[in-house]
Amino acid sequence: MGNWVKIWIPVIAVAIFSITIVSISAEESLIPAWIKNTASFWIKGDVSDKEFISAIEWMIENDVIKASSNENYEYTQNQLESYKSAYHKLEIENEQLKKDVARLESDVTALLQADLDYYETTEPEKQTQPQVDVSEYCYGYASCFAGIVTEIVDGDTIKVDGNSIRFALVNTPEYGETGYLEARKFIEQVCPVGSVALVDEDDYQTEGSYGRMLALVWCQKSQYSSTINLNEQILGTGLAEILTSFCSQSEFGSHTWAQMYGCGAAQQKYEAPKYTPPKSEPKYEEPKYTPPKSEPPESTPETTQERCDPSYPTVCIPPPPPDLDCGEISFRNFKVLQPDPHRFDGDKDGIGCES
Repeated sequence: MGNWVKIWIPVIAVAIFSITIVSISAEESLIPAWIKNTASFWIKGDVSDKEFISAIEWMIENDVIKASSNENYEYTQNQLESYKSAYHKLEIENEQLKKDVARLESDVTALLQADLDYYETTEPEKQTQPQVDVSEYCYGYASCFAGIVTEIVDGDTIKVDGNSIRFALVNTPEYGETGYLEARKFIEQVCPVGSVALVDEDDYQTEGSYGRMLALVWCQKSQYSSTINLNEQILGTGLAEILTSFCSQSEFGSHTWAQMYGCGAAQQKYEAPKYTPPKSEPKYEEPKYTPPKSEPPESTPETTQERCDPSYPTVCIPPPPPDLDCGEISFRNFKVLQPDPHRFDGDKDGIGCES
Protein backbone atom coordinates (compact mmCIF):
# COMPACT_ATOMS: atom_id res chain seq x y z
CA MET A 1 0.00 0.00 0.00
CA GLY A 2 3.02 2.32 0.48
CA ASN A 3 3.62 2.56 -3.29
CA TRP A 4 -0.08 3.27 -3.86
CA VAL A 5 0.09 6.19 -1.41
CA LYS A 6 3.23 7.51 -3.11
CA ILE A 7 1.42 7.53 -6.43
CA TRP A 8 -1.74 9.20 -5.15
CA ILE A 9 -0.21 11.83 -2.81
CA PRO A 10 0.59 14.33 -5.59
CA VAL A 11 -2.75 13.63 -7.25
CA ILE A 12 -4.57 14.26 -3.98
CA ALA A 13 -2.58 17.41 -3.35
CA VAL A 14 -3.26 18.77 -6.80
CA ALA A 15 -6.91 17.67 -6.70
CA ILE A 16 -7.60 19.22 -3.30
CA PHE A 17 -6.19 22.58 -4.24
CA SER A 18 -6.94 22.32 -7.99
CA ILE A 19 -3.54 23.77 -8.62
CA THR A 20 -3.03 26.06 -11.57
CA ILE A 21 0.34 27.47 -12.42
CA VAL A 22 0.22 31.22 -12.78
CA SER A 23 2.15 33.02 -15.45
CA ILE A 24 3.24 30.11 -17.59
CA SER A 25 5.91 32.33 -19.02
CA ALA A 26 7.14 33.30 -15.58
CA GLU A 27 10.80 32.98 -14.78
CA GLU A 28 12.00 29.77 -13.23
CA SER A 29 13.28 31.76 -10.25
CA LEU A 30 9.71 31.98 -8.95
CA ILE A 31 10.11 28.36 -7.68
CA PRO A 32 12.92 28.22 -5.15
CA ALA A 33 15.62 25.64 -5.62
CA TRP A 34 14.84 24.02 -2.29
CA ILE A 35 11.27 23.35 -3.49
CA LYS A 36 12.63 21.64 -6.59
CA ASN A 37 15.07 19.62 -4.52
CA THR A 38 12.29 18.64 -2.08
CA ALA A 39 10.15 17.37 -4.95
CA SER A 40 13.07 15.43 -6.39
CA PHE A 41 13.97 13.94 -3.02
CA TRP A 42 10.30 13.05 -2.41
CA ILE A 43 10.08 11.17 -5.71
CA LYS A 44 13.24 9.26 -4.75
CA GLY A 45 11.83 8.57 -1.29
CA ASP A 46 14.48 10.62 0.50
CA VAL A 47 11.95 12.98 2.17
CA SER A 48 8.62 12.26 3.86
CA ASP A 49 5.17 12.95 2.45
CA LYS A 50 4.65 15.58 5.17
CA GLU A 51 7.74 17.52 4.05
CA PHE A 52 6.55 17.45 0.43
CA ILE A 53 3.06 18.75 1.41
CA SER A 54 4.73 21.55 3.42
CA ALA A 55 6.62 22.60 0.30
CA ILE A 56 3.39 22.74 -1.73
CA GLU A 57 1.67 24.77 1.03
CA TRP A 58 4.55 27.27 0.99
CA MET A 59 4.14 27.78 -2.77
CA ILE A 60 0.41 28.41 -2.28
CA GLU A 61 1.00 30.88 0.56
CA ASN A 62 3.55 32.79 -1.54
CA ASP A 63 1.33 32.86 -4.67
CA VAL A 64 3.69 30.70 -6.66
CA ILE A 65 0.63 28.52 -7.37
CA LYS A 66 -3.01 29.33 -6.78
CA ALA A 67 -5.81 27.07 -5.58
CA SER A 68 -9.15 27.13 -7.43
CA SER A 69 -12.64 27.17 -5.98
CA ASN A 70 -14.27 24.69 -3.57
CA GLU A 71 -16.44 23.41 -6.44
CA ASN A 72 -13.40 21.87 -8.15
CA TYR A 73 -12.25 20.58 -4.80
CA GLU A 74 -15.52 18.67 -4.26
CA TYR A 75 -15.43 17.28 -7.81
CA THR A 76 -11.87 16.08 -7.27
CA GLN A 77 -12.83 14.53 -3.94
CA ASN A 78 -15.66 12.62 -5.63
CA GLN A 79 -13.31 11.38 -8.35
CA LEU A 80 -10.81 10.34 -5.71
CA GLU A 81 -13.45 8.39 -3.81
CA SER A 82 -14.51 6.72 -7.07
CA TYR A 83 -10.91 5.69 -7.78
CA LYS A 84 -10.51 4.39 -4.24
CA SER A 85 -13.76 2.39 -4.54
CA ALA A 86 -12.71 0.88 -7.88
CA TYR A 87 -9.29 0.03 -6.48
CA HIS A 88 -10.85 -1.58 -3.41
CA LYS A 89 -13.21 -3.59 -5.62
CA LEU A 90 -10.27 -4.79 -7.72
CA GLU A 91 -8.44 -5.81 -4.56
CA ILE A 92 -11.46 -7.89 -3.44
CA GLU A 93 -11.77 -9.53 -6.86
CA ASN A 94 -8.05 -10.23 -6.90
CA GLU A 95 -8.26 -11.92 -3.50
CA GLN A 96 -11.23 -14.00 -4.69
CA LEU A 97 -9.31 -15.03 -7.82
CA LYS A 98 -6.37 -16.06 -5.69
CA LYS A 99 -8.68 -18.22 -3.57
CA ASP A 100 -10.27 -19.77 -6.70
CA VAL A 101 -6.86 -20.53 -8.20
CA ALA A 102 -5.69 -22.05 -4.94
CA ARG A 103 -8.83 -24.21 -4.76
CA LEU A 104 -8.39 -25.36 -8.38
CA GLU A 105 -4.74 -26.19 -7.75
CA SER A 106 -5.78 -28.19 -4.70
CA ASP A 107 -8.45 -30.07 -6.71
CA VAL A 108 -6.01 -30.86 -9.53
CA THR A 109 -3.40 -32.05 -7.06
CA ALA A 110 -5.98 -34.28 -5.37
CA LEU A 111 -7.06 -35.78 -8.71
CA LEU A 112 -3.49 -36.44 -9.78
CA GLN A 113 -2.74 -38.06 -6.45
CA ALA A 114 -5.88 -40.21 -6.73
CA ASP A 115 -4.80 -41.40 -10.19
CA LEU A 116 -1.30 -42.10 -8.92
CA ASP A 117 -2.65 -44.06 -5.94
CA TYR A 118 -4.93 -46.05 -8.26
CA TYR A 119 -2.15 -47.12 -10.62
CA GLU A 120 0.21 -47.87 -7.74
CA THR A 121 -2.26 -49.99 -5.78
CA THR A 122 -4.30 -51.59 -8.59
CA GLU A 123 -2.83 -54.50 -10.49
CA PRO A 124 -3.22 -54.39 -14.29
CA GLU A 125 -6.37 -56.11 -15.43
CA LYS A 126 -5.58 -59.60 -16.60
CA GLN A 127 -7.45 -61.47 -19.27
CA THR A 128 -9.16 -64.28 -17.44
CA GLN A 129 -10.81 -67.40 -18.73
CA PRO A 130 -14.27 -66.30 -19.92
CA GLN A 131 -17.20 -67.81 -18.07
CA VAL A 132 -18.97 -69.26 -21.11
CA ASP A 133 -21.07 -72.42 -21.35
CA VAL A 134 -19.35 -74.27 -24.20
CA SER A 135 -21.58 -77.35 -24.05
CA GLU A 136 -23.83 -76.19 -26.89
CA TYR A 137 -20.77 -75.67 -29.12
CA CYS A 138 -19.07 -79.01 -28.43
CA TYR A 139 -20.05 -81.81 -30.80
CA GLY A 140 -17.59 -84.62 -30.11
CA TYR A 141 -15.14 -86.03 -27.62
CA ALA A 142 -11.98 -84.04 -28.45
CA SER A 143 -10.87 -80.83 -26.76
CA CYS A 144 -13.46 -78.06 -26.49
CA PHE A 145 -12.83 -74.82 -24.64
CA ALA A 146 -13.39 -71.06 -24.50
CA GLY A 147 -10.59 -68.51 -24.48
CA ILE A 148 -9.45 -65.03 -25.51
CA VAL A 149 -8.25 -64.26 -29.04
CA THR A 150 -4.64 -63.13 -28.63
CA GLU A 151 -3.49 -62.90 -32.26
CA ILE A 152 -4.82 -62.98 -35.84
CA VAL A 153 -2.22 -64.94 -37.84
CA ASP A 154 -3.98 -64.96 -41.24
CA GLY A 155 -7.37 -65.68 -42.79
CA ASP A 156 -7.60 -69.28 -41.53
CA THR A 157 -5.46 -69.27 -38.37
CA ILE A 158 -5.79 -67.41 -35.06
CA LYS A 159 -4.34 -67.80 -31.59
CA VAL A 160 -6.58 -68.37 -28.58
CA ASP A 161 -4.89 -67.97 -25.19
CA GLY A 162 -1.63 -68.29 -27.14
CA ASN A 163 -2.64 -71.60 -28.77
CA SER A 164 -2.52 -71.74 -32.58
CA ILE A 165 -5.90 -72.74 -34.05
CA ARG A 166 -6.42 -73.58 -37.75
CA PHE A 167 -9.98 -73.44 -39.10
CA ALA A 168 -10.93 -77.00 -40.07
CA LEU A 169 -11.72 -77.57 -43.78
CA VAL A 170 -10.82 -73.94 -44.60
CA ASN A 171 -7.94 -72.62 -46.68
CA THR A 172 -7.14 -68.96 -47.44
CA PRO A 173 -4.37 -67.44 -49.60
CA GLU A 174 -0.83 -67.51 -48.25
CA TYR A 175 1.29 -64.45 -47.54
CA GLY A 176 2.10 -62.69 -50.81
CA GLU A 177 -0.80 -64.26 -52.70
CA THR A 178 -3.85 -62.36 -53.94
CA GLY A 179 -6.52 -62.18 -51.26
CA TYR A 180 -4.19 -62.76 -48.29
CA LEU A 181 -4.63 -59.26 -46.77
CA GLU A 182 -8.38 -59.18 -47.44
CA ALA A 183 -8.92 -62.53 -45.68
CA ARG A 184 -6.85 -61.52 -42.66
CA LYS A 185 -8.55 -58.11 -42.37
CA PHE A 186 -11.96 -59.79 -42.48
CA ILE A 187 -11.10 -61.99 -39.48
CA GLU A 188 -9.62 -58.98 -37.66
CA GLN A 189 -12.89 -57.15 -38.20
CA VAL A 190 -15.37 -59.86 -37.15
CA CYS A 191 -13.20 -61.40 -34.40
CA PRO A 192 -10.56 -58.89 -33.24
CA VAL A 193 -7.96 -59.53 -30.56
CA GLY A 194 -9.71 -59.59 -27.19
CA SER A 195 -12.81 -61.38 -28.44
CA VAL A 196 -14.08 -64.57 -26.81
CA ALA A 197 -13.46 -67.66 -28.95
CA LEU A 198 -15.09 -71.08 -28.51
CA VAL A 199 -12.90 -73.82 -29.96
CA ASP A 200 -14.19 -77.32 -30.83
CA GLU A 201 -11.31 -79.54 -31.94
CA ASP A 202 -11.89 -81.81 -34.95
CA ASP A 203 -12.41 -85.31 -33.49
CA TYR A 204 -11.06 -86.97 -36.64
CA GLN A 205 -7.91 -84.85 -36.89
CA THR A 206 -6.62 -84.54 -33.35
CA GLU A 207 -3.06 -84.87 -34.64
CA GLY A 208 -3.43 -81.28 -35.82
CA SER A 209 -1.37 -79.59 -38.50
CA TYR A 210 2.22 -78.65 -37.64
CA GLY A 211 1.51 -77.61 -34.09
CA ARG A 212 -1.88 -76.09 -34.89
CA MET A 213 -5.14 -77.48 -33.60
CA LEU A 214 -7.70 -78.13 -36.35
CA ALA A 215 -11.05 -76.92 -35.08
CA LEU A 216 -14.40 -75.30 -35.63
CA VAL A 217 -14.14 -71.81 -34.11
CA TRP A 218 -17.00 -69.69 -32.86
CA CYS A 219 -16.35 -66.04 -31.96
CA GLN A 220 -18.17 -63.50 -29.82
CA LYS A 221 -16.85 -59.99 -30.48
CA SER A 222 -18.47 -58.54 -27.34
CA GLN A 223 -20.99 -59.53 -24.71
CA TYR A 224 -23.66 -57.68 -26.70
CA SER A 225 -22.90 -59.33 -30.07
CA SER A 226 -24.01 -62.70 -31.39
CA THR A 227 -21.69 -65.70 -31.69
CA ILE A 228 -20.58 -66.45 -35.26
CA ASN A 229 -19.02 -69.49 -36.94
CA LEU A 230 -15.68 -68.26 -38.30
CA ASN A 231 -15.19 -71.29 -40.56
CA GLU A 232 -18.51 -70.60 -42.24
CA GLN A 233 -18.13 -66.80 -42.27
CA ILE A 234 -14.78 -66.74 -44.12
CA LEU A 235 -16.07 -69.25 -46.67
CA GLY A 236 -19.14 -67.08 -47.22
CA THR A 237 -17.02 -64.08 -48.22
CA GLY A 238 -15.41 -65.93 -51.12
CA LEU A 239 -11.98 -65.19 -49.61
CA ALA A 240 -11.46 -68.86 -48.71
CA GLU A 241 -12.05 -72.27 -50.25
CA ILE A 242 -13.17 -75.47 -48.60
CA LEU A 243 -10.75 -78.38 -48.56
CA THR A 244 -12.97 -80.96 -50.23
CA SER A 245 -10.25 -83.61 -50.08
CA PHE A 246 -10.60 -83.56 -46.27
CA CYS A 247 -14.40 -83.60 -46.06
CA SER A 248 -14.48 -87.33 -45.33
CA GLN A 249 -11.60 -87.01 -42.86
CA SER A 250 -13.15 -84.21 -40.77
CA GLU A 251 -15.75 -84.38 -38.02
CA PHE A 252 -17.36 -81.30 -39.55
CA GLY A 253 -17.59 -82.58 -43.13
CA SER A 254 -21.26 -83.47 -42.60
CA HIS A 255 -22.21 -80.12 -41.01
CA THR A 256 -24.63 -77.95 -42.94
CA TRP A 257 -22.13 -75.16 -43.63
CA ALA A 258 -19.49 -77.64 -44.90
CA GLN A 259 -22.03 -79.40 -47.11
CA MET A 260 -23.20 -76.06 -48.51
CA TYR A 261 -19.71 -74.87 -49.47
CA GLY A 262 -18.51 -78.05 -51.17
CA CYS A 263 -18.35 -81.11 -48.95
CA GLY A 264 -21.77 -82.26 -50.12
CA ALA A 265 -20.74 -82.36 -53.79
CA ALA A 266 -17.40 -83.94 -52.95
CA GLN A 267 -19.00 -86.76 -50.96
CA GLN A 268 -21.54 -87.41 -53.70
CA LYS A 269 -18.76 -87.56 -56.28
CA TYR A 270 -16.74 -90.12 -54.32
CA GLU A 271 -19.60 -92.01 -52.72
CA ALA A 272 -18.84 -95.75 -52.56
CA PRO A 273 -21.24 -98.05 -54.41
CA LYS A 274 -23.87 -99.70 -52.30
CA TYR A 275 -23.47 -103.38 -51.54
CA THR A 276 -25.85 -105.71 -53.44
CA PRO A 277 -26.03 -109.22 -51.98
CA PRO A 278 -25.85 -112.15 -54.44
CA LYS A 279 -29.07 -113.97 -55.40
CA SER A 280 -27.81 -117.24 -53.91
CA GLU A 281 -25.13 -118.08 -51.42
CA PRO A 282 -21.95 -119.28 -53.16
CA LYS A 283 -20.69 -122.73 -52.29
CA TYR A 284 -17.67 -122.72 -50.04
CA GLU A 285 -14.70 -124.66 -51.29
CA GLU A 286 -11.60 -125.04 -49.18
CA PRO A 287 -8.64 -123.68 -51.10
CA LYS A 288 -5.90 -126.10 -51.96
CA TYR A 289 -2.48 -125.42 -50.53
CA THR A 290 0.25 -124.78 -53.09
CA PRO A 291 3.74 -124.44 -51.62
CA PRO A 292 5.70 -121.39 -52.80
CA LYS A 293 8.46 -121.92 -55.29
CA SER A 294 10.79 -119.66 -53.33
CA GLU A 295 10.89 -117.78 -50.06
CA PRO A 296 8.89 -114.51 -50.21
CA PRO A 297 10.99 -111.36 -50.03
CA GLU A 298 11.26 -109.74 -46.67
CA SER A 299 9.02 -106.72 -46.18
CA THR A 300 10.88 -103.42 -46.07
CA PRO A 301 9.76 -100.32 -44.24
CA GLU A 302 8.25 -97.50 -46.26
CA THR A 303 11.03 -95.31 -47.60
CA THR A 304 11.14 -91.54 -47.37
CA GLN A 305 10.82 -91.33 -51.16
CA GLU A 306 7.46 -93.10 -51.05
CA ARG A 307 6.17 -90.33 -48.74
CA CYS A 308 7.04 -87.60 -51.27
CA ASP A 309 4.03 -86.27 -53.17
CA PRO A 310 4.58 -86.53 -56.97
CA SER A 311 3.06 -83.07 -57.48
CA TYR A 312 6.38 -81.65 -56.17
CA PRO A 313 9.07 -83.58 -58.10
CA THR A 314 12.05 -81.40 -57.17
CA VAL A 315 11.50 -81.46 -53.39
CA CYS A 316 10.19 -84.01 -50.93
CA ILE A 317 6.89 -82.90 -49.42
CA PRO A 318 4.54 -85.51 -47.92
CA PRO A 319 1.02 -85.74 -49.30
CA PRO A 320 -1.94 -84.66 -47.10
CA PRO A 321 -3.09 -85.06 -44.50
CA PRO A 322 -2.25 -82.77 -42.93
CA ASP A 323 -2.78 -79.82 -45.26
CA LEU A 324 0.36 -77.66 -45.33
CA ASP A 325 0.91 -73.93 -45.92
CA CYS A 326 4.02 -72.26 -47.33
CA GLY A 327 4.82 -71.00 -43.86
CA GLU A 328 5.12 -74.57 -42.59
CA ILE A 329 7.79 -75.75 -45.05
CA SER A 330 11.30 -74.51 -45.84
CA PHE A 331 11.17 -74.91 -49.63
CA ARG A 332 10.71 -71.90 -51.96
CA ASN A 333 10.29 -71.48 -55.72
CA PHE A 334 9.99 -75.21 -56.47
CA LYS A 335 8.30 -76.95 -59.39
CA VAL A 336 4.62 -77.77 -58.92
CA LEU A 337 2.54 -80.24 -60.94
CA GLN A 338 -1.22 -80.59 -60.73
CA PRO A 339 -3.32 -81.52 -58.82
CA ASP A 340 -1.16 -79.65 -56.21
CA PRO A 341 -3.04 -81.05 -53.14
CA HIS A 342 -1.44 -78.49 -50.77
CA ARG A 343 -2.22 -75.54 -53.14
CA PHE A 344 1.31 -74.16 -52.94
CA ASP A 345 0.91 -72.78 -56.50
CA GLY A 346 -1.86 -70.23 -55.87
CA ASP A 347 -1.49 -68.50 -59.24
CA LYS A 348 -0.99 -71.84 -61.09
CA ASP A 349 2.20 -70.76 -62.86
CA GLY A 350 3.97 -74.02 -62.03
CA ILE A 351 6.08 -72.50 -59.21
CA GLY A 352 5.21 -73.07 -55.56
CA CYS A 353 5.72 -70.76 -52.56
CA GLU A 354 7.22 -67.98 -54.61
CA SER A 355 9.34 -65.60 -52.56
